[in-house]
This record gives sequence, structure tokens and C-alpha cells, in this order.
Amino acid sequence: MTEDKDIIKNLEYLDSILQYFTVTQRDYTADIISLSNDIFKLKLEKKQGDFPKPTNTEELFNSVFSPDNENAIFYKVKASIQYLVDEGYLFTSDNYTLKITYKGIIKYSEGFVTEYEKQTSDKTRLINVENFQRKMSRWMLFVNGAIAVGTIVAMVYYILEMISTPYCFCK
Repeated sequence: MTEDKDIIKNLEYLDSILQYFTVTQRDYTADIISLSNDIFKLKLEKKQGDFPKPTNTEELFNSVFSPDNENAIFYKVKASIQYLVDEGYLFTSDNYTLKITYKGIIKYSEGFVTEYEKQTSDKTRLINVENFQRKMSRWMLFVNGAIAVGTIVAMVYYILEMISTPYCFCK
């Protein structure tokens, strides 16, 4: 198995699938073969025989043949479509056909990559705010310490001033 750590690339797969339905397809439907062939160049073919209406995307992909279906891109496409169906962005209407839901259209306008970049920028911003607050708290500790030392010096001065001043009890 290959090591896959590029999350942006994987999120782009999801965005490209939703884009295919909203921009390319006028009726918001596409079959699994044209979707995979147009976007990911997988060269999928329909297996021979009749297959019942798929109840899940695993059955949908079992009815499709790819000469190189052990390829990592085939697995990514399969996992991407499965994720989109599980989240309610796509649904299977009949054999080989996927439709985008209204939730999927809304998600396309937001975008998976945009949402991820926003979340990471929010995390970075929060880390920067925490670092700034730590620096400010150190400076405030130093300033408050200096004020405390100044207050103690003033207190000692006034106590010594009171003791050294002669009091006159004469009438």
C-alpha cells in the first residue's frame, strides 16, 4: 500500500466529483463509468451480465470492471464516492447512476479544500493568539513586579519618614 499523506490532494478528489455533477452535468446525474473515466481517466467498463439495483456503493463498484482496478487511484475514487454517498452528498438512483443531492450542491459551493484551509488558518491564528498572550503575560508579570517593588520602597520610605520626624507634644 502506498503512503498517502497529501490531504489537499484527497480533498480535491471530493471537490472534483461534486464539480463534475454541478458544472458538467446539466441534470445533476452521471453514471459511475463516465464519472471515473472523465475525471480520473480510469477506463472503467461495465461487467457483462445483469446486476440488481445496488443498495450501496460497494455493489455499484462490483458491477464495474477496471483493467487496473488494483490501482491506488481506483481505490481513492471508490473511497471518495463512498464517502460522498455516506455523507448524503450523492445517492445511487439505479444501476451505475449517481445523483447529487441539494446538500451536495451546497457543499460544492463551500468546497472541501476551502473548508480545510479555513480550519488550518483558524488553528494557526489561535496558536498565534496563544503565543501573543503568553508573551504579554510575561511582560505583565514583569511590570507588576516592578510596581510591587516600587510600592514596597515607597512604604519603607514613608515608615522611615514617620519614625524620623520629631513629634512635638508641647503646648
